[in-house]
Amino acid sequence: MIEDLRALPQKKAKSLLSEERVRVEPFTTSILDGIDMRETIRNWYKRKIYVRQADRLAGEVGAVV
Repeated sequence: MIEDLRALPQKKAKSLLSEERVRVEPFTTSILDGIDMRETIRNWYKRKIYVRQADRLAGEVGAVV
């Protein structure tokens, strides 16, 4: 039970770190990690599709305070 209490903050910290490592760029040749709908809609007047590229985190999240 106690071990489960630390799992949620660790997952949240890892997702926050992962979001910081995401790059959004205009679609050129590859869809990469998928279409970024938010950025595509935001820049719809430019008639461009934007894609996401997420760098993977190496390692795990340790102690979360």
